[in-house]
Amino acid sequence: MKTMITILGILLTLPLAAYAEEEGRVGNGGDGLLDGGHLYLLDLVEAEVERRPYYDETVAPLAWIQERLAANLAESLPDAPVDLLAQTITEIGQKLSPYLSVQILRLI
Repeated sequence: MKTMITILGILLTLPLAAYAEEEGRVGNGGDGLLDGGHLYLLDLVEAEVERRPYYDETVAPLAWIQERLAANLAESLPDAPVDLLAQTITEIGQKLSPYLSVQILRLI
């Protein structure tokens, strides 16, 4: 029975993986839009988030987050906007979940 459930689970997830890899799709399976050589999620483009991002100016980015980002991105993305990334991750930690912000840092 356990084997049957495992096989069924694998078979049900294969179409989802194929759908996420289609041309014109973003990695999470959402619709993408190519704008100026950059691929954006269609939902974010419709809200103009890529052109007018919002940052809460009352939240100051934490120094240890900036330092960790700068160290992790120095070689692979030397021109990355570390200050804006630190601002966003700090906001996530303060407004949504500290655990989520730490997990995001672990991935970078």
